[in-house]
Amino acid sequence: MNTPADTRSGPTGRALAGFLAVQLLLALLLFRDALWGGSLLAPLDIAPALLSEFKVVDPSRAVPDNHYILDQLVYDLPLQRTLHAAIQRGEVPWWDPYTYGGRPLLADAHVNGTDPVRWLCYAVLPFEPAYNWTRILHFVVAGTGMFLLLRRLGIGSPLPFWLALAWEFAGCQVVKFGHPWVPASFAWYPWLWLAFHHAWETGSRRAVAGTALATAAVFYAGNLQSHTYLPLFLGALVAGYGGGRPAGWAKALRPLAPGILLGACLAAPVLAAEIEFFRQNVRHTDVGVPTKPWLAAALSLVGMGHPWALGTFQTLDASKLAGQFALGFRLFAGTAVLGGAWLATLGRDRKLGLSTPVRAGLWMGAAYFAVLATPLVNLLYPRAAGLAVIGLVVMGAHGLDRLRNDPRAWPRAGRLVLAWLLGITLATHALAYGVWPKAQERVGAMLAKRSAGSALGEAPALRAAQLGRFPAEISFADPEALLAAAGWVMLAALLLRPAWRAKPLLWHATLALNLAPLLLFAGRYIPRHEMALWQKIQAGTPAQRQVASALAAGGGRLWEPEPRMTQTLFPGALGHLLGVRTLRGYSALHPKALAELPDAIRDPLLARCGDAVYADGRFIAATGGGRFLWEDGRPARPDFTQLGLGAFRLAFITPQAGTLVWTDTQYPGWRVQVDGKEAVLRPAPPCFATIAVPPGSRLIEFRYRPTDLTSGLLAMLAGIGGTALCAAMPRRRSA
Repeated sequence: MNTPADTRSGPTGRALAGFLAVQLLLALLLFRDALWGGSLLAPLDIAPALLSEFKVVDPSRAVPDNHYILDQLVYDLPLQRTLHAAIQRGEVPWWDPYTYGGRPLLADAHVNGTDPVRWLCYAVLPFEPAYNWTRILHFVVAGTGMFLLLRRLGIGSPLPFWLALAWEFAGCQVVKFGHPWVPASFAWYPWLWLAFHHAWETGSRRAVAGTALATAAVFYAGNLQSHTYLPLFLGALVAGYGGGRPAGWAKALRPLAPGILLGACLAAPVLAAEIEFFRQNVRHTDVGVPTKPWLAAALSLVGMGHPWALGTFQTLDASKLAGQFALGFRLFAGTAVLGGAWLATLGRDRKLGLSTPVRAGLWMGAAYFAVLATPLVNLLYPRAAGLAVIGLVVMGAHGLDRLRNDPRAWPRAGRLVLAWLLGITLATHALAYGVWPKAQERVGAMLAKRSAGSALGEAPALRAAQLGRFPAEISFADPEALLAAAGWVMLAALLLRPAWRAKPLLWHATLALNLAPLLLFAGRYIPRHEMALWQKIQAGTPAQRQVASALAAGGGRLWEPEPRMTQTLFPGALGHLLGVRTLRGYSALHPKALAELPDAIRDPLLARCGDAVYADGRFIAATGGGRFLWEDGRPARPDFTQLGLGAFRLAFITPQAGTLVWTDTQYPGWRVQVDGKEAVLRPAPPCFATIAVPPGSRLIEFRYRPTDLTSGLLAMLAGIGGTALCAAMPRRRSA
């Protein structure tokens, strides 16, 4: 069944301008002084609360606001500052010299360094407002795309307005705030659906250009893991719009296939680098957090209607039983959205069946649960929840639109909603105020035993706060939970009272109650901290500054034998802030680096290299050459100059000759010149490289460039040409 756009819903500049204005107001409400750089949207309070080295920064902070997004502090934030500095000086930041003894940067799985929104912000703004506005614009792009999509699908006002905001601040967007590539990638999915639907309706060849641009944006904003969500999304579109007929699939693929191919060509330089890094990385047998798939799927189904029943990020979370977190919130886009999606499937037309967008939405939900309920969850993770939520929002819009125009009462559905709400209310309040007071002490002892040695075990104040907050987080003492329940009551009233559906004010109230819990949850979950704390973290602690100063002149490296990140001098990628080159790192993809080798191989090599060491609170200066040794084991000790992230120079006071061993991470793409002449860089086991230095040599220059960059750029040029050709095609005349 095709769903032509309705004239009442056709996108107009005036409607879009109003929607953008409301987005700006909501951004002001949620992010406040972060809009002009007065604060930073990052969990800075985690540093003094959970990282031992940073406790001196603010000893009073023992309980962070949100410890779930630790990765944003120790990984995303320092890397983004390095990216911003490189972009500001006109450098493409292909290489990271500061972790793992060097590794690719833009090709990294989680860096989000090729996101077009990020590059725009980083090119024109100072770091702090650029960092904030990148994240804010991810929300704006997501909401605007959904607004235009729902109007194109013929959904009547005011549903596109309210439900686009629900998608913009849905749990799947907010929960992954600490992993920016997830919301950045999903932000473009409604735009891709919009271009596809336009092509499906009109046969427009210009829509292929829109498909290509949206696909390229998905690739640039995401990573190899999120790229796997795209085939699932496209498969759902083909299955939903094509139905069960091969002819329908062919019709759906005609506009999709060339657009996806052109989009991949446009993103070829980045895709090639990502694939190379994936092929070069060390594959660990542990592919991820050991998840119990069927339990994860069951908890998601239970929690998607009332996520607070599973607990929240500020207290215990039942999702941890399945090896995950926030499973309910990942699928939550409001009560009206979920209720509307349910109505869209119940209220199918007996002759025509479900509309094509609703069918596609069902397939998207099925794709997500196929990931969640199988071992695929250990590879693709519940981060794929955006697939289900975008489908739920479109289904919800169709179901609510149908309900609004239906003169019949839905007594059975209305009573079922009220019965479910009564059941979940009684269960959560009995647990909060009846069971929990008797079980709290026993649960606390059990958790303390299980978390011994972990970050939570080292933060007793945080664990105590979690236990104390439990009743207030899962009951109606939490305003979010109370407003969500009120939303269910309002939806039940509309189901039971057909006359009320003609009252626009009641619809606005219902949709506002759909949005309110999402905004309140986002306001609590998304971090926002004072700039003074950021300045202290950037400046480093006294011990960090001492080490940075000692290593700066010679470009030396630091080895920390402490395996627990929370106890290290430079946790994760925080060495970036002071320009310290560390042998450890923190990443989804691990290069074959010195720190990643088995202990029996690594320890003798570390002794041979003689890097600086920080252990047990003491700094031991380098005893050998560290990064550069002669083949016979003598330290080279050249004058070192960093020319950029991916370039450096070695200068010798006296002429040299021999075989130089470079003990940074060996990786394809490095080129070397000795006194201006090309030299061969040969791999040397286990993860080093050697250069033959002819007699009389004084100057050696190293430069990195991804190996497939030229072919990627040629493919991108072909993609630009093909996309421009599609965009220039004349419009088809209406019959």
